[in-house]
Amino acid sequence: MNFQLKTFIARLVGGEGRGKATRKDWRLEGSIIFLIPIFIWLFAHLGRHFFDNAGIAMIWLYSVTAGIILLLATAFCVKVVPAKVLFILAAIAWAALIWAVGLHNYY
Repeated sequence: MNFQLKTFIARLVGGEGRGKATRKDWRLEGSIIFLIPIFIWLFAHLGRHFFDNAGIAMIWLYSVTAGIILLLATAFCVKVVPAKVLFILAAIAWAALIWAVGLHNYY
């Protein structure tokens, strides 16, 4: 197990609180919250026909590629986009996903 993880677990069990979140932490959280509904929509919309006809290797390749793109997009958002903008975009993205799924029975 990684030394930092062991230290974190020991501090957590010992009752020590976490420090305040930095700007980078807020940007990382905002970018993940923003990008997850987009990738849910992409997997469902673009992969519908693909998943019906593809084999296991192609589905695995599609998933790994999407994961790498998600990591790269998250890294880009952390460096470029401010946290407030990310949280506003996240609210819009989640509302659009809920609207598409819930009200219009999109999937």
